[in-house]
Amino acid sequence: MIQIQNEEPSINHKTFLPYCIGLGTIYLEELIQKQKQSPSFEQEYNLKYLSGIGNLFNVIGVDKCILEYSLDDSINTSQSFTRYLGVDPDWGLDSTFAMVVVQWMNGRMYVIHQEVHKNPLYRDMLRNSFSIIRFKR
Repeated sequence: MIQIQNEEPSINHKTFLPYCIGLGTIYLEELIQKQKQSPSFEQEYNLKYLSGIGNLFNVIGVDKCILEYSLDDSINTSQSFTRYLGVDPDWGLDSTFAMVVVQWMNGRMYVIHQEVHKNPLYRDMLRNSFSIIRFKR
């Protein structure tokens, strides 16, 4: 959105209207007070670009990509593979820290480990990340 907003020259005229311009006309004060409780309020009503809200991927598309499998059935111990650790440290007020380990093998990506922690301590997640990295099958 920021690229569209700042696009110059643009063939489109863009008007940006925060909620305060519509108070008392298209928005009732009671509605705005209720909407302010939503985590997406700043994005939806106040023209701010936020991370951590919404979905980048279409849920139906993701569901089509998921295949249940047994990793033990697909691994030949002589095969080589590469593993990656992904970390999403959402350090917000109500943070959820997520980790996932994927393994690339035979042209496919396998999720071999995932975990989620609510409001964790930084040192605990650092220790946990190193523990996962040292994990050997």
